[in-house]
Parts: sequence; C-alpha cells; structure tokens
Amino acid sequence: MKKIRAFFNSMEERFVFPISRRTYQIVALIALLILGGAAIWLLVNTTPTSQDDVVISKSEVIQNHIDTTSVVSQEPTKSACLEETYKAWIDTLKSDLPTEEWKKLGEYIEQTIPNENYDYYSENNTEPEFITEKVFQANPEAIPNMLEKVYASRGIDSTGYCEKIVVVETLHYLIGKSSSEFKNIAFRNYISLLEYNPASIKEDYVNTFELEAGIELKEVYIEDEKTLNLFYEYFKFYMTEKPSKIRVDLAINTLKNHYKVGQGNRKKDRENYFDVASIIIKADLSDEELTKALDGYNSEMAFYSRNGLLETIHKYLKLYEEKLAIALAKQEAEKERKAQQRLYSFIGMAGAFAAIISVAGILLLFSIQSILKRNMDKE
Repeated sequence: MKKIRAFFNSMEERFVFPISRRTYQIVALIALLILGGAAIWLLVNTTPTSQDDVVISKSEVIQNHIDTTSVVSQEPTKSACLEETYKAWIDTLKSDLPTEEWKKLGEYIEQTIPNENYDYYSENNTEPEFITEKVFQANPEAIPNMLEKVYASRGIDSTGYCEKIVVVETLHYLIGKSSSEFKNIAFRNYISLLEYNPASIKEDYVNTFELEAGIELKEVYIEDEKTLNLFYEYFKFYMTEKPSKIRVDLAINTLKNHYKVGQGNRKKDRENYFDVASIIIKADLSDEELTKALDGYNSEMAFYSRNGLLETIHKYLKLYEEKLAIALAKQEAEKERKAQQRLYSFIGMAGAFAAIISVAGILLLFSIQSILKRNMDKE
C-alpha cells in the first residue's frame, strides 16, 4: 500500500506540478489565435463572390463562338511585330508561288443601280430611275485578296502584323509540305482551311503532319487530291481531340510495335491503324494510366496481333478502364475508412487529454489541500 501511495505521489510530483501558470497562458494564447483565425476564415467565406468581367474579342464575334481557353486583354495592345518583317514574309510567299497573281488586285466596273435619292412618292415620278456608278470589283484570284479574307475571318486589323505573320508563315510551311506540281492547287485549299479554322496556328498543322506520318508509317507530302483529302481527315481529327504529345507518341509507338511483330492479319490491321490510334487517343484514361495500360498491351503484342489489333486494343482498354474504376473505388473506400479511424483517434486523444487535465486539476487540488493540512498541523 505504501508503494502504491509512493507511486501516485511520484506521479503527482512529476506530471502535475511541472504544469506551471506559464504553460496554461501559452495554451490560452494558442486557443485565442485559433479562435481568431477561424473567425477570419468564416468572414472570408461569407463574403459575396464577384463575377468575372465579360469581354468579347473580335475573333469571337466573327466566329460567333466564345473562347474559354484564352484570356482576352481589356486594353488594346500595339503589335510587337514590324511591318518590314511582315513584308519579308510576303516576299517569301511570293517566292513560293511566283506564277500566281500578286499585282492585279481588281478593277473598277460600271454598275447600274436604282437611285436611292429618287422621290418615288411624287405623282409625276411613276417609273423608277437608275444611275450608273463605278464600283471596285476585287480579283478573287489575287493572293493579297485571298489573304485579306483569311485576316477578316480572324478579326485581324491592318496593324496586326504579328497575327498576319502567323498566317503567312503557316501557308509557307504548308506549301513546303506540298509537291511542286500540286502546290498551286493545294494553296487555295490551304487558304480555305485557314479561313474556316481561324483558331488554328502553324503548330496545329505541324502536329497533324506528325500524327499522320506516325500512323501511316511514312513521310507525308500533299501530292494530289487523295493525299489532300486524307490530310483533311487527320486535321479535323486533331483539331477535335487536340491530343497531348504523350498520347500521340503512345499511339504511334503501339502501331510501330505491331508493325514490327505483327503476323497473319497485318494487311487488315494496317487498314485499321487510324481507328486504333483514335481509340488510344480518345481513351478515358490519364496519360499516366494510359502509359501503364499500353506497356502491358505492347508486352503481349505478338498474341494480340494474331487475334486482331483493332478488336483487342478496344477490349483491352475498356477492361483496363473498368478495373481501374474498381481499384479507384476501393482506394476511395479505404481513404474514407482511414479518415473515419483518424476521427476516432482524434476523439480518443481529445477525451484522454481532457481526462488528463481533469485528473491533473483534481490532483492539484489534493496537493493544495495536503499542503494546507500540513501547515495547519505545524501550527
């Protein structure tokens, strides 16, 4: 009994009395800081949410479509490109198309039109009156006029040299990817492509050629209507999906791997390469998960090649997505379970801490009572 009493007295001396007033003052200060921070955070989250400023750009008006991917400047900025640089690019385009019309931009022709100022309500004026005036008629075959149509579709004004250079540089690149015999015909198609896709830039066409070359497993040049139409299909697909470089590389590497180890149905599978690449690029997986999935698929390419590339890649990725969804659901369930256990732990810790404080207070009162009793006995 004496040992037990000595043990409790020792615990009292070690853990109760070392808790000084300064410690309680620090605890009170921390509690006040937490209370103040929580109050400020409450005020921050009760303030009204402001609406972003709405600004419509010229290109959005022309396209009749809002652009949520770019930030529109509220103040007009002066073009950072020089007119001389733009003229140099025009000279480059002239050297690409020396036989095209560059000088004859149009002509004035006489046109008979009704007189708008004629008083048709007068009793004496029973017949309409016509007048003849000269009207400028632009030459649709002149390259500068074609360029102006592209500029208008993109909302580029006369001083927008940077934006104009993007157009001319893109045309120069596309002409460079065309055969010399077909480039003049292809150029008019490129003009239409840029006009009806005002958001496109040079990189989009570069990436399209790289995608087509990777899927077709050969260097791509526009040589005739067939190759031009095929490029249209790839460009439409690219602009719709805007795949990351990782996804494009994954699709191309898978096709190259199949071509290297493919057996039996290779000719049939080669015809399906575009569809296979489309399935890979459109897969509802993150780039990281898609990489893992295709690592497993490509490791067994010899087997999948014998059973049909298009069918097996479709089934494989679909099954991978399903198993990944199950794994993610299990992960979320485990996270929720651990969160619940953490809550229980916090509750237990808080209860234990409250019990310790309560016992410490009680022991402190007992100690004070014991000290007072001893002093009274001495007296």
